Amino acid sequence: MRASVALHLSGIVALLFASGCTAGVATLQPATVRGAGEVEASAGLAVHVPVENTAALLKTALDGVKNNYATNPNYAPTESDRAAFGKAAVGLFFNPPAAQTEFAGRVGVGKKIDLGIRLSGRALHLQGKWQFLDGSASKGWDGALVLGAFGQVYSTDVTVSDFTVASYATSHIGGDASVLFGKKYGDYGFFWAGPRYQIQRTAAAITVLNGVGLDVSTGSHLFGAVVGGAVGYKYVYFMAELTGGYVACKPEVLGTTYNVGGTLLVPAFGLLGRF
Repeated sequence: MRASVALHLSGIVALLFASGCTAGVATLQPATVRGAGEVEASAGLAVHVPVENTAALLKTALDGVKNNYATNPNYAPTESDRAAFGKAAVGLFFNPPAAQTEFAGRVGVGKKIDLGIRLSGRALHLQGKWQFLDGSASKGWDGALVLGAFGQVYSTDVTVSDFTVASYATSHIGGDASVLFGKKYGDYGFFWAGPRYQIQRTAAAITVLNGVGLDVSTGSHLFGAVVGGAVGYKYVYFMAELTGGYVACKPEVLGTTYNVGGTLLVPAFGLLGRF
């Protein structure tokens, strides 16, 4: 019964997985702070690639077509098929592949501190950065601690041919921390790299037309690292960055615990302005 309900909901979840289910993990910033009164603005795009979840989704879909429906158009899914589709749907919801925009602004409030705001998809981030290592005088390494908190609330109705088939609401709250080390190459560019951690709490409620519903809440942790660089001149730079790590996430849905974590890769790129 639970597997049947999970299969019934999987179609709804699959429609929703690209609608902002991730809060963003890209940093897109060098390991230096802005001076008092100086500002920094950036705009970019980040692509979230959960390696195992994407592979599991493709395998489930290809196996179903190749081994079952291709040879028997009237094939009826087994309990094993339903479980596989249910796991794929849960994986899509909590750790989906996605592309999202990244907009950020920062302002220096002291010699070694700046504050910033970032919009990752629909998630709003507030960040503070403290520069504990200044290599400008000796042309050595810079070091900065970045701490942030974020939140996102989203709700919508799913319609098919102007007919509402489901209602959906979700929220994400959490925090992150990065320790960035890097170098500045005169007025021509930056390099940065370091460890990154993010904690997130996700709550969701889905109700379909016939009254079948799903309420779930779970936490996730990202343990990773980031490496990036920027090339330009004085005021404007092109940035490219790669974040990689492991996501720990084991939600319980309809009495079944799913391991939907795994390896996460997040390439990102954008433009940076510093004034």
